[in-house]
Amino acid sequence: MVKLFFILIFYSCFNFALAQNKTPLLALVIGKCSDTSWKEQSLRRFDLLLQDDIFLQKTKINPKDSSFVFRISIDSPTIAQLSNSRIFISPGDTVSILTNGSHIYYSSGSNRGNYLYYSILMQKSLAFLRRSSKYEADWTLFKKDLSVLMERKNYILDSLNESGNLSDEFYLFTKKEILYSYHSQLLSFLVDKRAEATNLYSTEDFEEMEQLVHLKEPSNLSIQSVFFQEFAANYLKFKFRNTENKEDKLAKGIKFIKSNYDSISIEALMCYWFFHYSNYHITTDNSSLFDSLYNENSVLFKDLDYKMGLQKIYAKIHGIETKISIDIQQTVLSYSNNNHIFFGKVLDENKHSNYCVIDFWASWCKPCITDRINSPSTKKLFKSEKVNLISISIDKSQADWKKALKKYGWETNEFLLLEPENEKLLSGYHIKAIPHLILVDASKREVMCTEAPRLSFFNSWVELLDYLKRRK
Repeated sequence: MVKLFFILIFYSCFNFALAQNKTPLLALVIGKCSDTSWKEQSLRRFDLLLQDDIFLQKTKINPKDSSFVFRISIDSPTIAQLSNSRIFISPGDTVSILTNGSHIYYSSGSNRGNYLYYSILMQKSLAFLRRSSKYEADWTLFKKDLSVLMERKNYILDSLNESGNLSDEFYLFTKKEILYSYHSQLLSFLVDKRAEATNLYSTEDFEEMEQLVHLKEPSNLSIQSVFFQEFAANYLKFKFRNTENKEDKLAKGIKFIKSNYDSISIEALMCYWFFHYSNYHITTDNSSLFDSLYNENSVLFKDLDYKMGLQKIYAKIHGIETKISIDIQQTVLSYSNNNHIFFGKVLDENKHSNYCVIDFWASWCKPCITDRINSPSTKKLFKSEKVNLISISIDKSQADWKKALKKYGWETNEFLLLEPENEKLLSGYHIKAIPHLILVDASKREVMCTEAPRLSFFNSWVELLDYLKRRK
């Protein structure tokens, strides 16, 4: 704990020194792609809080020699994705890399270790710890395995640092990222499993977590980290997990964010907290509190990505059509026997249920398959609450869809969304990625929630259905 405290203090002081020198420097990343199917490369960053990509730069791959070049002027370290590899770019970097389009497997030049560290984690499957059935009986096993994973990451990081391949800011930052990842995954269990997972966190864990929460930094590096974003998001959900009223939860969360984070983090986390609220916003809810908080805080936003993200959330809250339009009801779906049916007719056949959950998925979507297989508690809840599950695949290949249905034995309420019918249904409910679920009152032709919880989020479904019961 003492060691952690000094690492965090030194890291903050180091960042403060960096923040005083804001002269942009050119970072040069020169690469070759061994997979000739790639036509361009991009430097981008997936923002978990915005649920969207932020593109830094795109460049064409030279077809003659498969080379590409990025020239980026930056005044502070930046985290980005190159193909599917995570990289850390420092001002003044000059690096040559070799990639196959999926990961970097060779790097030379300035700060080359910064680029290799993430690739080593990917190659050794050490990026994060997957939940599995072996933890169901004893969740403390998950914590033990997570601790081992953290130790292995630290060992790799320390080894690269001792060889002189890492920049100081990367080393100190990644030490902290490892802690973010550790606490984020434990917090996700506390939020999702609640009583079953309360023994995961020790007093020392809570103290360490609070140190991470309250460590303010004068740089935007942490907010670029998906591990920090995940940690901060899970901490907010954990802190206000017992606040049942959604409006109270929104207001308390915004107040906490403004009191405990620096300016750029405030914008990102407020955007996330508004987004989190919108996911559970029922279309018949009163939006006056949301409007009040939006009007009070949106004027403070300076970062364009988060400002635009917040505007999208505002539009989503006010642009949702409660009633399912005739146009959408006339969307054509296909049965597995190739017969066709209108979406409105499907709702007719399920109108005696309390609600219908529309699950948009595809045979190629691994999270979709995992959710459908590993959600017996949620399906049992649906049965007891008279909630019907309707699955709509967006597969472009009917054969792949049918193969998946046969493999997993799925027969009831299974439909394929036909091209070009998908546009009006998908765009009408802001469906940009899968798995995506919406909650519908079939008898009233009314959408109750445009971004319902995933099937595996049992506790979230309990909360949502209880909330709807209270509103009746």
